[in-house]
Amino acid sequence: MVDHTNGMDVVFNWGKFSFSDPDFAWQFYRGSLRYSMGVRTFVQEVAYQEEDRRRIVQNSLNLTLLQKRRLMEKLAWNAAPENRDFPYQYWYRNCATIPRDYLNEILGDSIRKKWAGETAPVFFRHYVRQNLAAIPLVVSILEVLMNGNIDLPISRWDEMFLPEKLHEYLKELNAMGDDAAPSIAGKLLGEDKLILDFPESKAAFIGFLPWMSDLWLVILPMILASGFSILGLLRRPLKSRDEAIDARGDGRWIKGVGAALAYWALISGGLGSALALNWIFSGHADAWHNANLWLFWPLDFVVLPLAWQLMVHGSFEPVAQQKSSTWRLWCLRVSFLLPFGHGLGIATLLALQALDFVHQDQWVVLGCFGAAGVATLGTWLAWARRYASAQNTSLKAMIFANETKASV
Repeated sequence: MVDHTNGMDVVFNWGKFSFSDPDFAWQFYRGSLRYSMGVRTFVQEVAYQEEDRRRIVQNSLNLTLLQKRRLMEKLAWNAAPENRDFPYQYWYRNCATIPRDYLNEILGDSIRKKWAGETAPVFFRHYVRQNLAAIPLVVSILEVLMNGNIDLPISRWDEMFLPEKLHEYLKELNAMGDDAAPSIAGKLLGEDKLILDFPESKAAFIGFLPWMSDLWLVILPMILASGFSILGLLRRPLKSRDEAIDARGDGRWIKGVGAALAYWALISGGLGSALALNWIFSGHADAWHNANLWLFWPLDFVVLPLAWQLMVHGSFEPVAQQKSSTWRLWCLRVSFLLPFGHGLGIATLLALQALDFVHQDQWVVLGCFGAAGVATLGTWLAWARRYASAQNTSLKAMIFANETKASV
């Protein structure tokens, strides 16, 4: 805002917050984070943005005297110390939506009327993928933790949560008279004036890349360990009972099974726990009732004792003898049932997607985490069946027999 009569040249910014606040992360998680309006001189703002290597484009607003006065009154009220803080919401109340709403109000609701009825070509998930792609692993995690709310259609009005979209759509509007009728004075925004020019810091966005590369990096250890174990199955067909349980022959392959299982349990159990906790404690509606709970379960952590035994011993012999305590026995049994449970979960999810009961975009998660999990659990069952066959018994009998031998 420039007022030559008073020598005022200031910049208002609604994106002020402090990472140093010890409660910042918890407040954000609970949805109670408060941002603040910042006020700097133009010179101070340019110096700050230059230090942060950000691009600045300046446009003048083509407003009537009455509109300017009303806007200045709103900004003056907002700039008062007691009015600067506001509850932040990343889609609907942020550094772009507040000035948008102020302009919309002084222009007689003309901005909302123009753009609220036009559907945007993309969803919120597109902007999560695009604008956070430069931060390692963040998009991969949010791809799992954010639910189908961000896959619903949005309007161009909603798209203005992004400053660049606010700029783009305001440039298409004509200036308005005090009666909110189009004016002959030209466009609402003046020509772009480049103040600072730095290259964009966000990563290039081409289809699913580069953010999808993070997903492959996350599941790569699981794929390598499972692939190594599958190679062992193919290279060493069952010949005899003794050979089947010989740690010197199969140990390295079985250790690969254990490594893949351990990694899968940590990833799936960790994400499943986060999804469940988000539903209970998070203040963000985008984190509730997430359909990815069909894929990731907190219960998956129970596989870790089994995976540890396989990695340490490189043999199923100690696993088959895990009758020393009730909790070990039940962990072992649940570990054998989980592959079937997850298979049923994936089948149910696909059916719900096909019947249009689930509107969440999960195809990337299914294609990466789901496929890698199926490969890992399938490999584990194949090796377990190999051992059971060598014992001249069935997998079911090996796991569920001898319950009476368990002790607390």
